[in-house]
Amino acid sequence: RFADPIRAAGGRPALYAVWPTVDWRVDFERAGESYRLAAQAVDAVLFAVGNAWQATWKRDPSAPLYAFDGLHPSAEGSYLAALVMYATLYHQSPIGLPFRLRLRTGEEFAVSATVGATLQAGAADVVFPAVAPGMQRLLRETQSTSPSAVVSKTRAFPALALRPRPRRRWS
Repeated sequence: RFADPIRAAGGRPALYAVWPTVDWRVDFERAGESYRLAAQAVDAVLFAVGNAWQATWKRDPSAPLYAFDGLHPSAEGSYLAALVMYATLYHQSPIGLPFRLRLRTGEEFAVSATVGATLQAGAADVVFPAVAPGMQRLLRETQSTSPSAVVSKTRAFPALALRPRPRRRWS
C-alpha cells in the first residue's frame, strides 16, 4: 500500500527484515522468507538484518544481538543492522568499517574489534553470499592474530571482501 506513493515521490520501497523474539528463534527462517517474498512482490530493497543475525550466530553463537527484553536489538544488534543497510545501499563490503563511532550527540558508540569483525563478516555473508566462502577462509586465517588483521588482509586482497552484486538502478 505504500509502494506506489514512495515511487511517486521518486523513491524505492525498502523493507527492514527483523527477527523473532528470543523465545521464538525457531521462526527465523519463516520470518526471513516472509520479508523476502514481500520485498519481491513490491520490488523493494530488502535489508535482510534477521538473516545477518543468523549468519553472525553461525560464526559466534554467543554474539549478544538481543537487548535485555529479548525483542529489541542490543548495541551490537543495531550495529549489525547498520552494516547490512550500508552494504545493501552502497554495494560495498562492510568489512573494515570502523568499530568506534561518534554520534551527533557527541557520545561514542563502540563494539570490540573482535565482535565488530564478526558482525561485519555476518553482514557480508548475507549481502554478498558469493563471497562468503572467501571471507570464511580469511577469518579462519586471521583468528590466530589480532582482529585488525582482518581489516589489513581485506585491504591487501580486496577481491575477497569487495565483490558486490551487479549494480541495479534503485529508481
